[in-house]
Amino acid sequence: MKYHTGFLPSSILLLVVFILSFWCEGKTTEGSESGDGIAIAEIVQLPPGMHMDVFADESLVANPVAFSIDEMGQVFVCETFRQGKGVEDNRKHLVWLEDDLAAQSVADRLAMFRKHLGEKVHDYSAFEDRVRLLIDTDHDTFADKVVTFADGFNEIEDGTGAGVLAINGDVYYTCIPNLWLLKDTDGNGIADVKKTLHSGYGVRVAFRGHDMHGLTLGPDGRVYFSIGDRGYNVITPEGNHLHRPYCGAVFRCERDGSGLEEFAYGLRNPQELAFDDYGNLFTGDNNSDSGDLARLVYVLPESDSGWRMYYQYLDDRGPWNRERIWLPYRCDEKTAAVQPASILPPVANLADGPSGFVAYPGTGLPAQYNNHFFLADFYGTPALSGIRSFAVEKYGAGFALQDSEWFIKGVLATDVDFGFDGSMYISDWISGWNGTGKGRIIRVTSSSQEAATEIAELLQVGLEKLSTTELINLLEHDDRRVRQRAQFTLADRGALKSLLEVSTDTSRDVLARIHAIWGLGQLSRKKAVNYQALVPLLKDSHTEVRRNAIVVLGDGHFPQTVPYLIDALTEKDERKSSPAEKAAAAIALGRIARHEKKTLVQAVPALLDTLASNNNVDPVLRCAVCSSLSFCATADQLVQCVSDTRQPVRLGAVVALARMQSPQLGAFLSDMDAQVVTEAARGLYENRDKESIRCLAGLGSSRNVPNIAQRYAVAASFRIGGLPEAEKVLAVAADQAVSEEIRVEAMDALMAWKNPSDIDRLSGQYRPVEKRPPLDFTEHLSQCLEELFSGTEKVKIKAAGLVTFFEVEAAVDLLWTRVNDVEEEPGARAASLKALFGLHDPALKDCVGALVRDGSAAVRKVARTILATIDPAEAVAEAEYVLQGDSTDEQQQVIEMLCQLSSTKADSVLLKALRLQLTADAHSPITLDLLEAAKRRGVKSLADAAGEIENKRNPEDPLGNYRECLSGGNVEYGEKVFFKNKKVTCVRCHMVNERGGSVGPNLSKVGREKTAEYLLESIVLPSAKISPGYSTVQFLMATGRVQSGVIKKEEADHFVIQNADGDLLTLHKDDVDEMQAGLSGMPADLVKQLSKREVRDLVAYLSSLVEEKKRSAHFE
Repeated sequence: MKYHTGFLPSSILLLVVFILSFWCEGKTTEGSESGDGIAIAEIVQLPPGMHMDVFADESLVANPVAFSIDEMGQVFVCETFRQGKGVEDNRKHLVWLEDDLAAQSVADRLAMFRKHLGEKVHDYSAFEDRVRLLIDTDHDTFADKVVTFADGFNEIEDGTGAGVLAINGDVYYTCIPNLWLLKDTDGNGIADVKKTLHSGYGVRVAFRGHDMHGLTLGPDGRVYFSIGDRGYNVITPEGNHLHRPYCGAVFRCERDGSGLEEFAYGLRNPQELAFDDYGNLFTGDNNSDSGDLARLVYVLPESDSGWRMYYQYLDDRGPWNRERIWLPYRCDEKTAAVQPASILPPVANLADGPSGFVAYPGTGLPAQYNNHFFLADFYGTPALSGIRSFAVEKYGAGFALQDSEWFIKGVLATDVDFGFDGSMYISDWISGWNGTGKGRIIRVTSSSQEAATEIAELLQVGLEKLSTTELINLLEHDDRRVRQRAQFTLADRGALKSLLEVSTDTSRDVLARIHAIWGLGQLSRKKAVNYQALVPLLKDSHTEVRRNAIVVLGDGHFPQTVPYLIDALTEKDERKSSPAEKAAAAIALGRIARHEKKTLVQAVPALLDTLASNNNVDPVLRCAVCSSLSFCATADQLVQCVSDTRQPVRLGAVVALARMQSPQLGAFLSDMDAQVVTEAARGLYENRDKESIRCLAGLGSSRNVPNIAQRYAVAASFRIGGLPEAEKVLAVAADQAVSEEIRVEAMDALMAWKNPSDIDRLSGQYRPVEKRPPLDFTEHLSQCLEELFSGTEKVKIKAAGLVTFFEVEAAVDLLWTRVNDVEEEPGARAASLKALFGLHDPALKDCVGALVRDGSAAVRKVARTILATIDPAEAVAEAEYVLQGDSTDEQQQVIEMLCQLSSTKADSVLLKALRLQLTADAHSPITLDLLEAAKRRGVKSLADAAGEIENKRNPEDPLGNYRECLSGGNVEYGEKVFFKNKKVTCVRCHMVNERGGSVGPNLSKVGREKTAEYLLESIVLPSAKISPGYSTVQFLMATGRVQSGVIKKEEADHFVIQNADGDLLTLHKDDVDEMQAGLSGMPADLVKQLSKREVRDLVAYLSSLVEEKKRSAHFE
């Protein structure tokens, strides 16, 4: 869907303005009036010389997700009414999560709905999505008529109708599970042809908004579209099976639906697609709400961007964060060390909620926007949303981001496109995430667009009546859409000779020549052109001519061109191929091999040499070559690379073998290079076949294994089960040379051995393990106790849990040694004491009394827990003693302990503590704990005392119901709320220590700058505390105009505000009729998503942030 992936409020402290809108049809931002004379608020940041008005207002548009403009200027709008009413989100239905992860087809998803919803499943058909047609009947440049072009998209299994493309009377529409072709054959504005081109998209529920979308017309005349990570299981019209139920992808097909191909995969939610003038495809892809950033992706054919939907349900997003998949290539040392070679990294991290996306066609805007893209950035509130502009620059075989800036800000944009009149059009969601039944289409015009008026006239008449000579001349038009339509018309005519002449005419503009090459490509797919006609272009002087000729030859599947494509890799013709040409040649070879269904072993040496010469410098070129090898080479041929002295060759061979899902990857596990070993381990684990898993498990007992590879080896042994594999995992757990995280993972695996989850512990995917008998492992653990308890505090704590789990009585002496060693880390001592209790050591009875007075609070807390079991009466006395002290942490612990002890004495101690609260002037750090304990105990005296405390709340105090959250919170738990709570995901909008979004204020030092009360108020009453620079105020002037901006200064007679353009404006108070302060971007009831304990913990965590630090270990 055309909005960011989350549907719930996204941040606890999103201290940003909700801008109040006064959009209506007619008045531009410059103040000129239309006939209706209704004002548009001047709240939107626009570049100089731009004007904005409303093409279609709220009376004509509701919940617009996407739109498309046809040659007649009619606007087709996707409207949705099924959000949360049939289009669901796993975060609201965790009960079916495992079933969703297991689904392999749309039929499976439908069966899941019926299983969990019963008869209520039919409620999912109560609302429908639709396509509406906006028409300007009186030609005054504003829509005045709306027609429902197509509706009835409300089957139980249907998703959001989130993509539309209108061209020459054909209207393509994406709505899971179908790609539709709609036509109005009688001209009444209503589709009377409704044809499914193919079906099977949207295997899983995943997150709401991760639907089918992205419809665009490619330079090759094919329809391109995308899907989010709801996955797909599609049988093409030709009988091919496209099946990846676990990720998003880009597809293409002919306009009649034939020739459907998976173009690229491994995406999370690629909302829209856009080509540059040279035929390169790009998309914006969402982040995973875990502190990672959204991405600009170069959609290279056959590429894998690395996302898997099941990563979403791991707290740390698994490999996505651990292996830094979302970051640009070699952006830092850590990324260079762990990022998989099998994926294509993004061009850049860009935007917050990438949505609509379009390339500037060449007319309508000032020349400075030539070769630029425009990206709708949707983030739930207008203040954070708008349209970004940027360019890309060639960088090897890939691209680098250039000239990135906001073009328009202050519009909740879901889509953006250019009309044939030269205007930019934007669909405005208006408010929130869920759809409130509002919407409009905004138009942005420039004084530069007069040159575009003839385009609209030309395309309305149509190019079919033009002569071939006229069409050839249009291939040099400034507007890409005109060039493209001329190309298509020439191809439809079969103008082979004319297209060949243009393609080879070096005196012509290079873009005209490239369009001619694409036209030849269209003919080649119809078998109307011989490959020999294209071969001379491979020696052209212009690199883009050569590259596009290579692409066309590959798409034409001409096996006779293999020698020429090999030459492009090896540069035997004395012409130096660019990296992009080499990448195109590699992809072309792979396409030919796949189409011919046979390997091209003659191309393999050149492909391997290309890997060697690239030396892992260019990830795009490496990706292209590895993809090609997976089709051109045999597994045996690639395994021979194990002895190649060139590391890039061995690495590339491993990536290709992994794409082939070959168990022969195991040959590379003994490689001397850590990256090669890691890539082989990763590939073997993802293969899933038993041979691969057994091969990988053998790595577990090896020494000096790279961290990531060791993790995969441990997981492989866990999947196999049995004593021999457990011994391998134990060896890892006991090895001090292994990293802390892997040792801990190994111990966790051993404790989960008996009852393995159906959800893979490493990746989060549904991957059931065969049931196995309990593991009798006590003796094995007894033999390596010293090794297990050697290492970091975290390792020792986990080891204590391990010996308890397996009831290793031989560990008792070692545990007592740890407990009695005051030099030992407190956490390790406490864990050892807890283990002794778990092992039922009788010596505890005589020692626990002394341990409740230990010098370590961690030890004292465990001792009290033990005391409550051994001697409840003494534990109550101990609790009373602690409540007289000043250790908040320990007081909270004994309150919990008293709550669990069923005795009148325990209740008496709680009552005494509650009454002390009544005499206090303010809430203490344990007030919340006592109130909750009183409620849980259900004893009248406690309830009455708690009621008295409640009655003391000041009804005039806006924070009165939450003041007990000011102190006593747990910083560690608060950090989890901030980074991992799925209901609020603060980290999506706020950055802490280089992790998180940049939408709201950076909170890395907020604890030093703000009091706890300020922080609490910001959570409970977000509009009361808006960070400087984030609060917009609107002024209704006496003239009727509206000004808005951040107040920088207020004097007795005037305000100085800074508007969205950054300009300082002076507003005299006598000229202001009314002013409205901005509201926070966080809904006022967001605090209801959290318990009071979570609020308290969050306040504690934010208060602890006093110094900005480098990125934490969350991404290690």
